[in-house]
Amino acid sequence: MVFKTINRIFFIVICIFNITILDAQNIMGIDAFLQLVQVQSPLAKQAALAPRRAAEQQRVARGGFDPMVYSYFDDKFFKEKQYFSLFSSGVKIPLPIGEAKVGYDVNNGSFLNPEASTPNGGIGALGVSIPLLQGLLIDDRRGAIKQANIGADMAQIDQSQLLRDLQYEAAQAYWDWVQATVQAQTFKETYILALERLEAVKQSVKNGDRAAIDSTEQSLVARQWQIETTNANMRSRAAQLFAAQYIGETADRNTFASVAPVSLAVAEKLPYSFTRINAVAQLDSLRQLGFSLAESNLLLGLQAYQLKLQQLDIEQKLKQEKLKPKLNVNYNALSEQFNYTNTKYGQFYDNYKLGVQFSYPIFTRTERGGVNLTKIKQEEAAYAQTQKRIELQTKIAMYSNELSNNLQQIRLYNQQSRDYTTLRDAEVVKYQLGDSNIFMVNARDTKLLEAQLKLTELKVKHFKYWSVLQWLLSA
Repeated sequence: MVFKTINRIFFIVICIFNITILDAQNIMGIDAFLQLVQVQSPLAKQAALAPRRAAEQQRVARGGFDPMVYSYFDDKFFKEKQYFSLFSSGVKIPLPIGEAKVGYDVNNGSFLNPEASTPNGGIGALGVSIPLLQGLLIDDRRGAIKQANIGADMAQIDQSQLLRDLQYEAAQAYWDWVQATVQAQTFKETYILALERLEAVKQSVKNGDRAAIDSTEQSLVARQWQIETTNANMRSRAAQLFAAQYIGETADRNTFASVAPVSLAVAEKLPYSFTRINAVAQLDSLRQLGFSLAESNLLLGLQAYQLKLQQLDIEQKLKQEKLKPKLNVNYNALSEQFNYTNTKYGQFYDNYKLGVQFSYPIFTRTERGGVNLTKIKQEEAAYAQTQKRIELQTKIAMYSNELSNNLQQIRLYNQQSRDYTTLRDAEVVKYQLGDSNIFMVNARDTKLLEAQLKLTELKVKHFKYWSVLQWLLSA
């Protein structure tokens, strides 16, 4: 019996010591936690890749306007006879419309095709190729540039959305950690109180003031709170580990294990705490702000759809351009050895090579089908944007109502907790006077604990609802 008493006293000391250690830990507030997540989380680093990927896609699109150097050589020599020797080299320079070309050809041989023959010194060409119908207003290269530029804006939105989602999920995990920590502390304090009461009951039994059954009753209660405290500590540690996953590498998580979240007393000093806001004015203002942002497409999700529609508009212009006939004109000014000042054979515009290419599909089924498919994509994107707007407005209204109801419940359960405390204290006094029993005292303790746990849950829900609204309204 003496050993058990010493063991209980030792446990009480350990609990108090643990509380002291917890208070001595570094306290990490929600803002510091989210800042750490944004800097160190692998998901945040992954989100930073989106603009880099978009920049490389822009580089790829601009590559369609890169000049290209070309060279060609073909030679046939058989039985001591030069059949032909063909050499061509030059530079092709893409233009906003069409293409420019600088080329040089040297061809000779006994069996050379006459149209390919050149002077002994070779022949130079300065030329240009211009589309007069299809490709005049827009082509694949210019379309790719415009698409890539819009893609860069979309990448910024993607990064912001990924970071926003990460911050939201991390905030939820943080407040779960706060709730588990506070509840573990509440169970621990209840268990310590039960142990203290057990020692007092045993002393009363020894003195003959109480029946021995009271000692058994209180032992069962203390043991039950010990089990609940152990489970609560396990849930608190699990919540801490879950929040730590947003921090990053193992070393960072190990450091994170030495910190504690803010207490609810500290959290209640935040600007958006239930103790500081006006439920009617603040929430109505917030709801109206969310509706106006959704209607003006300023929310991130709606901006993404807006950019998607812009991309589809460019795609539609490209598809419609395909409906036009192809009519390309090629003109090359020719000169022996690039000597365009030599007037022996006339001016350079008297020596030229001119080509015209025309083509047009008779039924244009592929082209018309492509245009119609893009129109369907545009309608789908527009409907999706409308649906997204409705969902956002609904969620903003829903969580605003949840928050308003949450504020009322917090006020009610604050009063509940105070009343249960009054009842418990009164029951203790009655028990000390001999007008009550240990069962009623423990019943009052249980009701008070339930009210405290529910109040903690409601307070944490308040901050969770605010994090949801911040997530919905971030732009």
